[in-house]
Amino acid sequence: MSSRVDVMALRIFVAIADLGSIGAAADRVGMAQPNASRVLGRWEKEHRVRLLERSTHGTRLSAEGQMLLPRARAAVLALDNVAAELDDISGSGRQLLGIGASQTIAEYLMPRWLAAYRSVKPEVRFDVRIANSSELFDTVLAGSMRLAFVEYRQIPEGLEHRHVGSDRFVLVVSADHPWARRETLVTQQELASTPLVVREPGSGTRHELELLLAGWQVEGEWIEASSNAAVKVHTLSGVAPTFISEQAVRSELEAGMLVSVPLRLGLRPRAFHAVWRRGLKLRSAEIDFINTAARSSRSSGS
Repeated sequence: MSSRVDVMALRIFVAIADLGSIGAAADRVGMAQPNASRVLGRWEKEHRVRLLERSTHGTRLSAEGQMLLPRARAAVLALDNVAAELDDISGSGRQLLGIGASQTIAEYLMPRWLAAYRSVKPEVRFDVRIANSSELFDTVLAGSMRLAFVEYRQIPEGLEHRHVGSDRFVLVVSADHPWARRETLVTQQELASTPLVVREPGSGTRHELELLLAGWQVEGEWIEASSNAAVKVHTLSGVAPTFISEQAVRSELEAGMLVSVPLRLGLRPRAFHAVWRRGLKLRSAEIDFINTAARSSRSSGS
């Protein structure tokens, strides 16, 4: 039996453990599904072990595969760290920076961060992928994205993180909404019983609202929208109040199109974090960008 380890087979194997199918794993490593199946089959045959259980419902690891998985993950992470080291030595890692960003960060902070970074290193190109914070956590943990910027208080196990800024939430209504002229503070009980425009599950904004109303019976109807822009359209039309990042509605508040309604309880600022897999060696360009984001946030007060 050969002791050689097929690196591509190793990556496909770990991807199957993360994603649950050969097709999805093949997409992650940039290979056609039939080719990925042949690579894995050859690997199993060469080592005389059955690592996968295939069925019409998908592919999962066998008992032997589960035993191998921790070391396989460590090996893939080590390979990624070698690649990062080589990129830094050669300088090629500075040319393309792939990062993820939650919607609020992507819309209102990332443009300023990118401008600040490019003013110093104009040769760097960026590939920014936008998703909600929960989706970004899954993507980074799975290894298909190295670095992401999220707006979430609870960072999952398995991720390193660094604080790069903060914002606060506001309860806002349209200028002609009855709450725009109220003089009393809105309570948690009142908020829980009122129809609201909210972001989709998994977003940092939705998570903040759920934390705020934890322990209260939500009786008001929630109207879901999948972006800050859609939330603002609904709220500006007078449909219902919304609980949203101040970053997202600053211009509408200044123009008087939306009105901030004070809450009875004080709200803690929400932190923005850079996150990456635990044990992953960040490239120099990634570290530089995190530092740029933190400095830019401090200078703007966010």
